[in-house]
Amino acid sequence: MNLVQNDKMCPIIWDRNEYGMCILTMENAHVQYNRNPMFYVPLRTFMQCGAFWSALNLCTVFWEPPLYGIPRAHVENERIKGAYLIAFASDLAPVCKEWARSCIEQCNQNQKASDEVFVEIVLFNEALKAQMMDAISRHNLQVSICEATNTHTVI
Repeated sequence: MNLVQNDKMCPIIWDRNEYGMCILTMENAHVQYNRNPMFYVPLRTFMQCGAFWSALNLCTVFWEPPLYGIPRAHVENERIKGAYLIAFASDLAPVCKEWARSCIEQCNQNQKASDEVFVEIVLFNEALKAQMMDAISRHNLQVSICEATNTHTVI
């Protein structure tokens, strides 16, 4: 399956007091929000970095030690994380949800496709910017910052 066919996007969370988050290809980036800080994180990176999830107050149980010392299989953990994330998406666009679900499922298997699909995070709460930058630095990720458009792209 070609993940980037039709240049899909799927809104996941949209809280005008905190942040908006979508899974998308860069062709669908929301340039109209350029007054707000925006972060573009490759899907694979976002799925693997608990610091991003913590900064956005998403559940981080996936990175905690397993209960009773019973290890969780990586594939199952990733499937549960993806299902949790998709559960936030509105039911108004089931085709987009299916596309996003497919992207998440394939992000560990297909490096090229996962590098073409991003998580776009629009910050409506300026205080979250420091937390996002801290998440980037804690994971030793490289970021490209464009001051003119107020965008931060994780490389």
